[in-house]
Amino acid sequence: MIPFKKITIAICLLIAVLLFVLPDYLLANTLKQIISKNAENAKLQESVSSSGSVKVKVTSRNKDCIFNGNKVYYKFNIKNTYSTPQEGTLTYEIVTDKNKKLFGGKYEIKVGSKSSLNIKTSFKINTPGFYDIITTVNLSDYDDTIKTVFGYKPLLIKTASHKPDDFDQFWEDSRKELNAIDPDYTVEYNKELSTPTHKLYNVSFQSLNNVTVHSWLSIPRLRGNYPVMVVMPGYKQKVKPFFAEDQAIFCVLVRNTNDLIKAGKNLNDENEFCIFNIANREDFIYRGVIMDCLRSMDFIFSHAEIGLDIKRVFLSGGSQGGALSLITASLDHRIAICETENPIFCDFYNYYGIASAKTPNEFPFVYYTKTKIPWNKLMSVLSYYDVQNFVPNIYCPCMFAIGTRDPIAPPTCIFAAYNKLPKKTKRISEINVLDIGHETTKEYLSLKNLWIDENIVSVRQ
Repeated sequence: MIPFKKITIAICLLIAVLLFVLPDYLLANTLKQIISKNAENAKLQESVSSSGSVKVKVTSRNKDCIFNGNKVYYKFNIKNTYSTPQEGTLTYEIVTDKNKKLFGGKYEIKVGSKSSLNIKTSFKINTPGFYDIITTVNLSDYDDTIKTVFGYKPLLIKTASHKPDDFDQFWEDSRKELNAIDPDYTVEYNKELSTPTHKLYNVSFQSLNNVTVHSWLSIPRLRGNYPVMVVMPGYKQKVKPFFAEDQAIFCVLVRNTNDLIKAGKNLNDENEFCIFNIANREDFIYRGVIMDCLRSMDFIFSHAEIGLDIKRVFLSGGSQGGALSLITASLDHRIAICETENPIFCDFYNYYGIASAKTPNEFPFVYYTKTKIPWNKLMSVLSYYDVQNFVPNIYCPCMFAIGTRDPIAPPTCIFAAYNKLPKKTKRISEINVLDIGHETTKEYLSLKNLWIDENIVSVRQ
């Protein structure tokens, strides 16, 4: 038999263990139940949330978001797929491209479960230009802000040119300086990159400051004289050679950072390509770049014998290339037509105000601020390179493409330049407004190719 004393001790120890362990066990079990319950609630909440949504569309009555009448018309569509009604507000604000709020409107709204609501609004704008319409929706289970852009009578946009008195003389003198330099053209057949259907040539020549410029030229092997598409490069872009069935393609590379490094110049954030030597109009890098483009034209017009139809030479480029296309067409009237997409460097004064108010960290504005050059002095140099000061001297048909949401080439600035084309030139030109940023679309590329074909490729002069 076990002594009574030992039994008593064992019972006491058991009770002690139960008193010590049981609360932790009960607590742990309770926590498990709470966690499990919360997880179930979370899943339930997730299930409820995923069972519905709200979609808001802000649409202009005009597909291209351009209004030329007395009023601007918009529609707000709120689609509720939740099983519960949505209540709240919809507000909109009209803001200028320099970030100044003009006016707005507010609607108290209620959208039934699994239903939609349409709100139509119209308002007046007094000044031609481009404007943001910022729409904010606050509902029971949904909050969002949507920004769209519209243009009001953009063909009436007028801005001061700020054209220097000696602008034309400056570029005439630059051209004379270029003409004094022996071009020393070199044309080398590139067997490696040529194809069974096309011949590719490495082209090089001497440009302003005796900088050697390299370019590509592709020509179909089938004997004949082909229209020449001159491709102007985007910012710091090295255009790669490409081939076209019914065209010769000349890709202009212009001077680049490697040329500057060879000349003993070091580039950094404070000395970016677009502001290299910007303090002096004669030394500014774009003076040389523009002369590179003109020397490229000289090469083409002096080499008709290799299969180039010099009566059908046309320019094409986007961004920086778009600006160079317009500038080249202005300084060389042998060009047949000019196509430009999102050209930068249009209307510097207006651009400076737009960029500083809305996108101060975007190219190229962010680099202008790093120069620490006083604004007036900076503008005095840039005025010699402002696209809008070149376009009055363009006499060939032009095709423009702009993006209403482009922070680098604001639509107001491009229209300011477009509107300064000579009246005769404008009558044979066109401008395409796209609801995009600093880019283009497949639809526009198809339209561009059709325009080029109608104006140059299929037309023999």
